[in-house]
Amino acid sequence: WCGNDALSTFVATMAFSNLNAIQTGRNGNGGGGSSEQQQRWLAKRFGILLVAVLVLASQVHSSSNKSSTNNSKLQKRQQKRHQQQQQQLQRDRIVAKLRQRQQQQRQQQQRLGKLHPPKKPNQSKDIHPPPDWPSWSQFYDTSTTSSSSSPFQVLTTDPEYTGALASPIVLKRYKLVFFGLPKVGSTVWKMLFRRLSGWDDWASQQHGLPHNPKRHGLTLLKHYSLTEASHFMTSPDWVRAIFVRDPVERFVSAYLDRGRDQGFLESKCCIEDNNNNNNNPKTPSIRRQQLLSTTAKLACVQQAMSSPQSFLTVLQQRPTTCGHDPHVRPQSQRMTYKYWRQVNFVGRYQHLERDARALFELLGLWNSPLIQSGWGPHGTERIFSQNATVGRSHGKGARQRTKGLLTEDLRAELREYYREDYRHAILNFTQSSMTTTND
Repeated sequence: WCGNDALSTFVATMAFSNLNAIQTGRNGNGGGGSSEQQQRWLAKRFGILLVAVLVLASQVHSSSNKSSTNNSKLQKRQQKRHQQQQQQLQRDRIVAKLRQRQQQQRQQQQRLGKLHPPKKPNQSKDIHPPPDWPSWSQFYDTSTTSSSSSPFQVLTTDPEYTGALASPIVLKRYKLVFFGLPKVGSTVWKMLFRRLSGWDDWASQQHGLPHNPKRHGLTLLKHYSLTEASHFMTSPDWVRAIFVRDPVERFVSAYLDRGRDQGFLESKCCIEDNNNNNNNPKTPSIRRQQLLSTTAKLACVQQAMSSPQSFLTVLQQRPTTCGHDPHVRPQSQRMTYKYWRQVNFVGRYQHLERDARALFELLGLWNSPLIQSGWGPHGTERIFSQNATVGRSHGKGARQRTKGLLTEDLRAELREYYREDYRHAILNFTQSSMTTTND
């Protein structure tokens, strides 16, 4: 009734006048007209009133619909504006968090450079290198300690921090970072570290133990934060050790172990090399194995197994597959150069028992029963002693068989193939010297 004031007034007037006319008719004061004329007159007035009421009702209904529509549109606009405001607030929070994280990383890097600058290993910590070891100046590049160079930092892009095979083993209790190398006693070393870590099956060599990183349970550098890892790699209180082996002798051991393993040759060596795979290095390894025909693969396996010379030829022909395998790859490629500069203990495989004792004494482990017993066929031998055969089930006696397997020409060719190792200052290899100890 409030939609149109004029129409509302008209309807009210008609209603009151009709009521008065009806009342007059009942009292007999109809103005002298007949009863039929009065009834027609009243019907007309009621019809006009009904039409007016219907028109007014339709206007009221239309007005209410318009009002509800306008309210709905206004509500939708408000909701959309609210959503946009919330999205903008969320974007602002994300940007603020990213900026805060970047600021924290910059502050962390600044603190790391102040708290843990690279230092020369502390010789006063009972470090007694054997007489034939190189001087400490050859282990550590003193030029890296200059104020103009940036301090050492472990980065998320370092293979030593991201790769399960490249990441070194960390024994935090003994402050040791150990860079293992295949064919340099790595099986026994990992057994020892598992034993020191409390694993009951430390001597097991089943299901990929002790080498499978998913099973051996050893703590790697990648398991720590960047700050902790950088501290381990720079602190003078920590020992960062590696044991190395004469490259020629190590090649012979790899040939006797891997070069005569048909399964290894078929899966790692005699497959299509990335350099020959239509310049597509991203071809999956399973697909690469199918690229060589059965005849070509069989010929490759037979060639590699026939002699050390042929095995070396296969390595040279397939540098990114067989030649890149850790068992035959140059030891200088074990880690990037900035990690080599942090190594402060280099042991020699030809003096394994002596150099291992020097490391154990440095760590305070030499008198431990875990070192002095539990090794050998009866569990009574000391680790790395001549009778301690635990962990050496795949030893091939490479040192004793080298002279019969290698000619002088092949030996010279191998020195050229491993020239990076022989020129490496920290590895400090001078010439192929064969001694008489167990493989």
